[in-house]
Amino acid sequence: MIKKIRPYFYLLPSFAVILGVILIPLLYAVFISFIDLSKNVNKLDNPNLWHFIGLENYIKVLTGDFFWSALGKTLYFTVTSVGLEFIIGLAIASFSMNSFAEEALSAESCSFPGLSRPS
Repeated sequence: MIKKIRPYFYLLPSFAVILGVILIPLLYAVFISFIDLSKNVNKLDNPNLWHFIGLENYIKVLTGDFFWSALGKTLYFTVTSVGLEFIIGLAIASFSMNSFAEEALSAESCSFPGLSRPS
């Protein structure tokens, strides 16, 4: 029985780190997203000043123009950069299919680490 449970004890430190670094701040961010902090930004330590407003913050963000403008710019940047990376990667892959290009690229890749090391 102990042999079956023992490996899980070795995972406990990593789960503690994940809990402390990811899960607790995520839950805290979700919690404060339901509170009106426009007047009491520095007063989170006093629960009497918390004003629960529910989904009002989310409605305010989704109906505002700033969010949709930022989302559009983010999508444009993502589609453009991924598209360009795909096209450049495809060009390099098709170029390397040529036997002459393959020899040139392999020779270049062997000399590159020597060029990039600090002197």
